[in-house]
Amino acid sequence: MKYREISLGTKLELELFNEEGKKIPAVFVSQFCGFNEEQNNMEIYAPIFQGNIYPVTPKMQINVFFSKEKETFSFKAEAIERVYQGNIAILYIKPVGPIEKVERRSFFRMDCELEVQYRTFKLLLPDNEMHGEFLYSKTRNISGGGICLVTEDKLETGTFVEAILKMKQRLRFVGVVVRTIEVKSKGKIIYETGIEFVRIENRDRENIVSYVFKTQRERLKKGWMKNVQ
Repeated sequence: MKYREISLGTKLELELFNEEGKKIPAVFVSQFCGFNEEQNNMEIYAPIFQGNIYPVTPKMQINVFFSKEKETFSFKAEAIERVYQGNIAILYIKPVGPIEKVERRSFFRMDCELEVQYRTFKLLLPDNEMHGEFLYSKTRNISGGGICLVTEDKLETGTFVEAILKMKQRLRFVGVVVRTIEVKSKGKIIYETGIEFVRIENRDRENIVSYVFKTQRERLKKGWMKNVQ
């Protein structure tokens, strides 16, 4: 695959590395804006972190990930400079390696609070055998691969969860608890429960991924406006 084949507006995930070559412990969202084949440089949206433009410095090493036709690809790049085009911060990067197909890729995880109804089971049951009262909670974060749910009770690893996620539409899924972290909040103990999807309709997963990137783009725009005011 060639760089010129990346479609305008393609969603990107960035992994950044500091001067010592160590990966910065965060994944950043960006978007492809164009490629200059003669100069071998690429324009992407400058990444935002915690509401501000992240200070990507020249020669910073970057791993870039994107999807095309249900396959995921990556390439290595080097930061050149950041410029403004109107109110939008653009980062120029130089690809320094070929585009390679990635066999498996974790989904970008976004912090957000969404309402969730859930109930738990010790065994993975057929959908028509899942019964019982739903509890109410909220997400800590969400991705196309699963959610982090805030719960008052500790859910043991391996517990199965049927849940209804409230977005613009109600999405149902069945997941399995893969981790539980105890957290102190406002003087009481709560649990951040990581749940990996086991059963979910493809269209619902795609809706979640689209929601994540749409929300991130909105946050990016707010960050750009904040930095130019």
